[in-house]
Amino acid sequence: MAQPKDPLWADSYLFCAPENLATIAGVKSDFFERCYYPLPGKFEGWLHAQMVCAGADAENAARETAQIAKGLWFKGVQSPLIICTHALTPVEIPGVDLRRCRKLGAGLAIVLF
Repeated sequence: MAQPKDPLWADSYLFCAPENLATIAGVKSDFFERCYYPLPGKFEGWLHAQMVCAGADAENAARETAQIAKGLWFKGVQSPLIICTHALTPVEIPGVDLRRCRKLGAGLAIVLF
């Protein structure tokens, strides 16, 4: 289980989470709840991007993650990538969307270097 000191080793972050009931789901939410207050100010100017996967609408989960990142003083490098599976149960992400995810990660890496 990640502790508040653990995220400090990275150069940037790509936040990825499933959406569940219009919010970020499970472990990602738990991580932010445990680590948020010890961390503000420690990431000033660090870059981040995000991907949210949902069955229908991930807009609220994307806004929620963006607000948390802003509170931690991260700097977003592009708009959130939202993968919509149109499914009511978990499914495998289609190849076309996996390519979009790879491009998101590559874009973040290019900005870093």
